[in-house]
Amino acid sequence: VPHCYGSGFDAVTGRFVLILEDLAAGPCEFPDTLHPIDADRASNSTTSAARLHATFWGRLPTDNAGPLAWLYTASADSASLLTAPLLKTSS
Repeated sequence: VPHCYGSGFDAVTGRFVLILEDLAAGPCEFPDTLHPIDADRASNSTTSAARLHATFWGRLPTDNAGPLAWLYTASADSASLLTAPLLKTSS
């Protein structure tokens, strides 16, 4: 997991910035289709991702309260169908 050196959010535009550690400068591997990983590593990666998601599954607040109130769920946003077109327009 990369270290976060800083972040910023503009409430007017909804834009944000994250300054993260460069993992490519260290011992991390970034496999691609030309250098695929084996079945065991793929299984480990999938298991790790599942554990991460399971930690928060069903725990997101619906009343904007509690320690996870800062999390945004696009699926709960009535405007979520507009998100992709707006992102394409703004970039």
